[in-house]
Amino acid sequence: MLVGNNAPEEKAVSRMVLVVDKMSRIFFCSDEKIFSINFPFLVDLNEDGSCCFYSKQGFPVDSRATSLFMSVFNEHIYGASDVEEFAYSIIDVNEEYGGHLDDFWLFFKEIVVFEDGYLRFDYDTKRQDAKSHPLSHVDVYYSNGNTFKIGLYSKIDFDGFFDIINVGSEVYYISPFRN
Repeated sequence: MLVGNNAPEEKAVSRMVLVVDKMSRIFFCSDEKIFSINFPFLVDLNEDGSCCFYSKQGFPVDSRATSLFMSVFNEHIYGASDVEEFAYSIIDVNEEYGGHLDDFWLFFKEIVVFEDGYLRFDYDTKRQDAKSHPLSHVDVYYSNGNTFKIGLYSKIDFDGFFDIINVGSEVYYISPFRN
């Protein structure tokens, strides 16, 4: 998203949609699946159509910030043997970032504790079963310990999926399966 290169339309097999309003979500859409997660950043749209992203605390989220975040996360969290070693890795990043430790720490903490709100619509012809794996369904969460399915009576498109989770639209009701 920071680079902003679009694939040629004839080669695109899916699309990405960013909605920033009362809710901020990013959607990834293909013919068989639509999935969405909460979008953690504020967005400024520039006159040339490019975007600038900021954390909720106002920390600029650019390629340098994301690289530092990934460096701390991948190299230091997994490599740290204790909390003190991890804390020193944050201080080391502070030196690399130019002394703005408080800003980077707030950004890092905001992303680590961020709730992603994962939802996915599936139109799954391969594993379809009317009672346990409906052809059209919404999966909520992605880890096996938390996930559950909500069956739908028909296939939905992006607009239908968006309408279900849009906090500004009328609510949908769930009713039990009936034979």
